[in-house]
Amino acid sequence: MNNNENFFCEFEKMLEAFSNAIAAEPNNAMLYAERGNNYLLWDVADKALKDHTKAIELDPNNVEFYIKRAKSYARLSQEDKRLEDYNRAAELAPNNPIVYSNRGDAYNQTGQYEKALEDFCKAIELDPTNTWAHLQCAYIHMESNRNNDAVEKLTEIINSDQNLRNVAGLYFDRARCYKALKQHDKAEDDFAIAIELANDAYKLRYRELWAEEDEDEDENEDIGKVLEQIMRKFPVG
Repeated sequence: MNNNENFFCEFEKMLEAFSNAIAAEPNNAMLYAERGNNYLLWDVADKALKDHTKAIELDPNNVEFYIKRAKSYARLSQEDKRLEDYNRAAELAPNNPIVYSNRGDAYNQTGQYEKALEDFCKAIELDPTNTWAHLQCAYIHMESNRNNDAVEKLTEIINSDQNLRNVAGLYFDRARCYKALKQHDKAEDDFAIAIELANDAYKLRYRELWAEEDEDEDENEDIGKVLEQIMRKFPVG
C-alpha cells in the first residue's frame, strides 16, 4: 500500500468515526464542526461547508464556527459569503484579533485594501505580536506606493523579538522601498543583507528581481529625459 492509499484509509476511518458519533449525538454542534475541519484538511470544501453550516444552525453564537465556515467559503472562492461570516464573527467577538486578521485577508482578496488595512491595524492593536498582520500592513503600503509607511512597518518587524521565518525577504522588501524612495545607499545595504541571509534559490531570485527593477528604473529615467527634451523644444504656452 503506497502513501496515498494510507492517507485515504486514515481519512475514511476518521469520517466513519465522526459519522458514528454524529449518529449517536445528532444535535452536537461540535461534532459537525470537527468533521468539517477535517474535510477542510483534506480539501473537501463543499462537505466542510455543509458541516460548518449545520454546526452554526445548532449553535449560532459560536464564533469559531463562523471562522471555520468562512474558510470553507474561501476554498470555494465565495468571498462575499466569507466576508458575511467574518462580519458576524466580529459582532459576536469584537475583541478577537483572529477575526480581524482573517477579515482583513478577505478584504485584501477582494481588492478592498483600505478596509483590509483597517482590520489588520485592529488585529495588531488587539495583539501586537501578530507578525502576519504587521506584514500585511507593510505589503498594502508597498502596493499603494506608500513606501515611507512600508519602510516604517518593515523596520518595526525586523527589529521585533518575534521568531521570523524569512528575514531575508523582509530586508529585500525594505530595499525595494528604499529604492523607490531614491535612497540608494540604504537600498544597497538592505539588498546585501538579504543576499547574505537568503538560501541559494532565493539569492538567485532576489538578484534577478533586483536587476529587473534596475532596468525598469533606467528605462523610466530615459523616458523622462526624452520628455524633458521634447518639452524644451516645444514649450507649452
